[in-house]
Amino acid sequence: MFNPFNWYWRADDGRIFASARQQIVDETDPDFIAFAEVQAPTTWPRDNDGTQTDAALQGVLDPYFIFVTLEAYAANERWKLETGGIASTAGVPLKTDDRGKTMIIGAGLLATNDPNFTTTWVGADGELYPLTNDQLKQQVGDLQHHIDACFVAYTDIVTQVRQKKITSHQQIDERFKAVKG
Repeated sequence: MFNPFNWYWRADDGRIFASARQQIVDETDPDFIAFAEVQAPTTWPRDNDGTQTDAALQGVLDPYFIFVTLEAYAANERWKLETGGIASTAGVPLKTDDRGKTMIIGAGLLATNDPNFTTTWVGADGELYPLTNDQLKQQVGDLQHHIDACFVAYTDIVTQVRQKKITSHQQIDERFKAVKG
């Protein structure tokens, strides 16, 4: 029975992906041998050009949060950090999902265009926070600094992955944890 969390995919070029470990293994891997004795691995999926790519397999595994490459894992972790919320310099816990970011930017634009604009913000904690015009504009800055820090860390991680200096999910987690503080 298909279990995406403990399955193998084989590409025509010999690559074998083990979902349980989220890594490439070879034909001599003991777990792969045991699997192959009772179940044939699935053929590695192809992209629109007919090529068996990591991205094509990632598309199959995305719903399960299984990552074919460290770069794909890093991209997901960056997104989770970016959308996981922040505390503004005004002390407001902010939602930073796409809707939250849109509202923060919208309020900041209005505050920039109307020096008398103030409002009461509903924080991520459900509490009410009366904010001045300057605080509303600062929330936009806080948000953008947060997003930038996420992408700077991601860029650094991907560079280190490509240089083989980062070789595990744990190392990626530690780097993003440093950004979160």
